[in-house]
Amino acid sequence: MFCLGVGKGTFSKLLITRLGLHHISVGDIIRTEIGRQSTVGIKAQKYVTQGELIPDDVVNEVVLQEVRKHSFAHLLLDGFPRNVKQAQYLDHHMSDLNAVHIQLEKDIAVEKLLGRRICSACGQNFNITDICRNEYVMPAILPDPATCPRGPVECEQYRELEKRSDDTRETILKRFEVFETETAPVIRYYGEQNRLKTFDVKRGVDDIDDLVNVMVEWIICLIFIYILTLYYYIIAIIYLWSKHTQPL
Repeated sequence: MFCLGVGKGTFSKLLITRLGLHHISVGDIIRTEIGRQSTVGIKAQKYVTQGELIPDDVVNEVVLQEVRKHSFAHLLLDGFPRNVKQAQYLDHHMSDLNAVHIQLEKDIAVEKLLGRRICSACGQNFNITDICRNEYVMPAILPDPATCPRGPVECEQYRELEKRSDDTRETILKRFEVFETETAPVIRYYGEQNRLKTFDVKRGVDDIDDLVNVMVEWIICLIFIYILTLYYYIIAIIYLWSKHTQPL
């Protein structure tokens, strides 16, 4: 899932519930490592604060470790790969990978990124930006005490929405520059191999049902292609075996 500011993390958490997938958020992993000031976190921090991509050798190893925990199966990678080399690295270690490109106009995406907030009490992500113009209807995503994992009482008492230190306009625009030079080629990489599905966001998380339908249809199509390919392989093996066993 590629486009900046589209709500990859929010969509991912909804999709894993609907489709029974394991969610691997590279951004969350890196932020955790930065918070712990681990070796990986210290290396990553200087790139994150400048809006630059973390070096491949650092992020690749982090991703592969997480993927191995789930035995390489039924995964939804959020925020990775970010460049073609990372995509090729994944292809080397995993098979049957496909990509979803969730699109959003740049000016809308910038506004949504500037509105991102994290609750210091429960760690959930929210967005205070309310967009309603033209075909876009994307309401703010605000805390609901009834659904807070810490309970409604603690939510009301300790809730505090904080802005990420790297969510400044300057850093966000820098991310878009990096996106155009580094990540846009990844979209072409998967597209040229017919491993890409594109989805346009207009209503934020309210588009989840349409996105699920698109992904389910795509998964069914991929399964059909796999079964058909397997069928032709079996037919070919049977044919070659019969030719080999025919009496001279």
